[in-house]
Amino acid sequence: MRKPANTVELKIDSGRDQPRQKLLTAARQVFAEVGFRAATVREICARAEQNVAAVNYHFGDKFGLYAETLKHETVFNEEMADRELGALAPKEALRTFIVRVFRSFGSADRPAFYTQVMMHELAAPSEGLSAVLDQVIRPRVQVLEKIVGLLIELPPAHPKTRLCVLSITGQIAHYVNSRALISSIWPEWKLNSEDLNEVANHIADYSLAALQTVKRDFSQAASRTRKTR
Repeated sequence: MRKPANTVELKIDSGRDQPRQKLLTAARQVFAEVGFRAATVREICARAEQNVAAVNYHFGDKFGLYAETLKHETVFNEEMADRELGALAPKEALRTFIVRVFRSFGSADRPAFYTQVMMHELAAPSEGLSAVLDQVIRPRVQVLEKIVGLLIELPPAHPKTRLCVLSITGQIAHYVNSRALISSIWPEWKLNSEDLNEVANHIADYSLAALQTVKRDFSQAASRTRKTR
């Protein structure tokens, strides 16, 4: 299997790594390069220097291996959300969330593992999409729902909260999915780590201003409704 230009280079230490870890390391390489659908157990095991039966033994099947690689990449979960919200004011929590998401994308010439995996799934959804949703996307959305809910003083599951969450994630997704287009329009803008940090803070500033307006308008509308009753 030929490696594409954008690949995750991870060294496998055959002297120290256990078989399970070898498989996870190799799987991250292959899934990042070709996605879940095109990845083969044979290729993963060849890179891990393991028998093909090892995947079934340790993970059940290719899907189980895929889910486990994503699980190791998940940095936003309920526990982290509680720590973030407990330690930071909501405005700072939102900024921290957005900056951390952008940092996890990796550099422009070497996207992070989960970013490459998500791009494969968005381009050609496979049966592995459910694992991406469960292990990567949904935990982040749940964190963001809590933060936004605090900012606009509505429950995390409120329709207005979710619309605001979609607006924020839509901005983030645009920069992830349109890097090549953005670089074509503005070749001097390489979207390196420094640029991404600037973009993240811009999205935070823009979103915080918008959320303030949403909170005010929703509060005024609710007040008018109570007066008409």
